[in-house]
Amino acid sequence: QAAMEEMGIEDVKNYFTNLNRDAAVASDAARAGNFQPARDFAWNYKGLFAGVILPTILVFRFPALVVASFRFLGAAAALVGSAFLRDPNLQRLVGQWVYQSWRLFHARVQAKAREKK
Repeated sequence: QAAMEEMGIEDVKNYFTNLNRDAAVASDAARAGNFQPARDFAWNYKGLFAGVILPTILVFRFPALVVASFRFLGAAAALVGSAFLRDPNLQRLVGQWVYQSWRLFHARVQAKAREKK
């Protein structure tokens, strides 16, 4: 449970609860002809719109561009992946970073668990 608190699960739950409530209010008002709550919803959750709605529109409007970008991203990932697999210094550097990140996370979780006792 301390790990869940460290990752901020409660904040995520609150965000989605508020998002659901605000979306329902905006949807009900839009059905009645009042679009101001929908505009406010779009403004308050502009990260959601930029991350979900806009890419969805682009996929349906420009499908060839999406296919080309996936092909480019796949090639770039293969190039970077092969660099990681071949360079032992880079492997060691990434491994140390992952290990240190895990140790820091584990220490934070243990500290929070001790505080609760």
